[in-house]
Amino acid sequence: MGILSPIKDLALRARERVRPSWERWIHHLGNRRGSRAWVRDVNFDIAARCNLRCRYCSLDHDAATASMPLELFTRVLDEISDRRRFRVTRIQLHHGADPLLHPQLADVLGALAERKGRAGFPETRLLTNAMLLQGARRDAIFESGGIDFIRFSIDGGTPEDFERMRPPAKWDRVAGNVEAFLEENEARGKPLRTGMISLFDRVPETLHPRFEALSKRVDHYMPRMPHRWDGSADLDLPPPPEIPPGLCMFVLVQVVVRYDGSVLPCCNDLNARGPVGNLAESTLYDIVRGPERERLARLMKQGKRCEIDLCRNCDIGLR
Repeated sequence: MGILSPIKDLALRARERVRPSWERWIHHLGNRRGSRAWVRDVNFDIAARCNLRCRYCSLDHDAATASMPLELFTRVLDEISDRRRFRVTRIQLHHGADPLLHPQLADVLGALAERKGRAGFPETRLLTNAMLLQGARRDAIFESGGIDFIRFSIDGGTPEDFERMRPPAKWDRVAGNVEAFLEENEARGKPLRTGMISLFDRVPETLHPRFEALSKRVDHYMPRMPHRWDGSADLDLPPPPEIPPGLCMFVLVQVVVRYDGSVLPCCNDLNARGPVGNLAESTLYDIVRGPERERLARLMKQGKRCEIDLCRNCDIGLR
């Protein structure tokens, strides 16, 4: 049962990873001349729809969905490649849905591969539920060379809990897809780092042997507890504790680019409740350093997190 013991510790350590000073961050947001954009991670919502209805996900499946145009994706990649303006260290192909649903997945991965030779180009990551991790999609991940790190979402610890928490996913299909992918990766000399993220809403008496084997076979394993995301859906979770003042680490270090060009302040805003700009009207550079993102930081610094609709009920990412 040792594999489950670090769940709470990992959640707490995640909040400690980034602690730059308020003054430095506010300075970068407020300085309109000659400063780099203060952002470490750029997440891309390339396929704004999902093939699962997970128990602890707040994604609105009735909202309009579409795939990110390749032109928008490459435009943002080229902008964040400018080392005079950005120091992005991670590009992540995920938000509220599965990136393998993008109809031009091979072209998306190819665009990443074309730019990876540029000095300082960010590490590239992909997170998938692995239901579609087969055939041409799996081949594209390997053959493109566009991805450095792939992670798999596999919850529950047992086949029964997995299927209860992630309908309509099937345990045998997902486990088989991931096992086949890991075997291929190993046969190719492990060109990709691999990881597994697992949500537990209860601690099973024992982990299923196949589940435990997968968690030990990947390079990085992260067990987690359910959380409330941005508070936009009732997930039958206890209310969060009193939210202390402080800047959320996600608002501090990342932005999300959605399929329609809207830019979100963090990965927990699955339903685009708090956009800070749109790439149809501005550059990512100006949005990241813009007044709306600065407003969020100042309210948090002043202990007024409750005045931010997006953040008042969210219980992760606190500084």
